[in-house]
Amino acid sequence: MSLDGAWQDVCDLTLERSHPVDREVGNWYTSRHPRSHFLDKLTVARATPDGRVTLLNRRLTVRDGDAVRVEELASAAGLVSVLRERFGLVPELADFHHAALGW
Repeated sequence: MSLDGAWQDVCDLTLERSHPVDREVGNWYTSRHPRSHFLDKLTVARATPDGRVTLLNRRLTVRDGDAVRVEELASAAGLVSVLRERFGLVPELADFHHAALGW
């Protein structure tokens, strides 16, 4: 990942065997631990051929090469549109009334 013009590692891949308990702990932490930032924020990310698209609550960030565009979503309808068009999700059944979104 390029951050401030310098490439940074975001993960380390090895050929070591992954044990189920290792995945269980990580999954429990992200979905249940009281300090997990996934409990009180809407977080979506997708790699693209030229960069990355991320959504944190109402803030959409599009990284395309060296260009970065940031947009604040103004409505639940805009959020549904972004989830469908940018992330390929079908969000019609979701409830987007959350304190972090502010609507």
